[in-house]
Amino acid sequence: MIVIWLLIALGLTALICPVSMSSDNRKIDIPVTLTVTTYTGQKERIDRLEGALMLMLFGAYYTYLFIKL
Repeated sequence: MIVIWLLIALGLTALICPVSMSSDNRKIDIPVTLTVTTYTGQKERIDRLEGALMLMLFGAYYTYLFIKL
């Protein structure tokens, strides 16, 4: 249900102001998103070690995006 609301919000936002994505962003954003999505989709739960690892990767990813900005 929440996915539907996210898609509606993104769609309405794109109607008002088109969302652009440079090729530099696609080189890192899409692989990171696909990796995390496929990894979490294989099991029904995430243990503490995996959660800590994902939190560290999240921090590293946002640090990379901030430095790149």
